[in-house]
Amino acid sequence: ANRTRTKVTIRLYQQQKLPKRNLQGMEEDTNLKGEKGEILISEKAVDTRKSTWHIFPVSSSVQRLLDQGKNSMDVRIACDQCQETGASLVLLGKRKKKEEDVEGK
Repeated sequence: ANRTRTKVTIRLYQQQKLPKRNLQGMEEDTNLKGEKGEILISEKAVDTRKSTWHIFPVSSSVQRLLDQGKNSMDVRIACDQCQETGASLVLLGKRKKKEEDVEGK
C-alpha cells in the first residue's frame, strides 16, 4: 500500500503580540485567522516514510528576540498535509523533569 504523498511541509511560526496602538480601523484585520501576529521562521519538507528527528534553524529569530530585550518566544508548528498522510508531530521538551517526577513517586 503506497501512500499517495510521501512529503509534507512542516512550518514553524513565531507568534507575536501585536501592539495595541492602532485604535481606528484595525478591527477589520483581526479576522485573518490570527496570522497577522505570526512570522514564518522556518520550514522544512520531510519524508513521511522515515521516522526521524528534524532540527529547525531558529538562531536568527532567537537573536532578534534577545536584541529586543525579550526572553521568551511563542511558536506554533503547522503541518497542513500531516493528517491526510497519517504523519504526526511529536514535540519534546522538559522531559528530564517528568522523569524526576515519576522517580519521586
